[in-house]
Amino acid sequence: VSTEEEATAPLLRGVRGELPRTFWTPDEHGRICAVDMAFMSTSLSRSTPISYLGDGDNVLWELEPQLQSDVAFHRGADISLLSQFAKEREVLFPPCTMLVVLRHDGHAPNDQPHRAAAVGGEQVARPRLARRRTEGALPVAVDETRREES
Repeated sequence: VSTEEEATAPLLRGVRGELPRTFWTPDEHGRICAVDMAFMSTSLSRSTPISYLGDGDNVLWELEPQLQSDVAFHRGADISLLSQFAKEREVLFPPCTMLVVLRHDGHAPNDQPHRAAAVGGEQVARPRLARRRTEGALPVAVDETRREES
């Protein structure tokens, strides 16, 4: 049980490496989606996923969870109270959670900025192309030079 504010709190997920070029191809409904077949770990804390990024190319997903609808519904569970690492503020999603790209900050592999509309009920996300710095104060530099404004 959670409040509406808790259910829609922004979440982050860091993924090492690059997304394949085919990821950016919209499906037959014009959406760009990703389905995680396993449990999907996210965090309420920005520093947690950033600390797991590797050197080189990475993707930092910024999730905007949606409320339940007739279309789809997966709600993550805040497992902070059960976790050995409570400070990570982990929110865990069940297998087969679908992410729908809402906005893309950075460059798609074809060098075109990309946006897709979100459908209610699924978790919507903004993947950011991120490069982890090995030195300096900021752990991640985000390429937003081609960002489209809504």
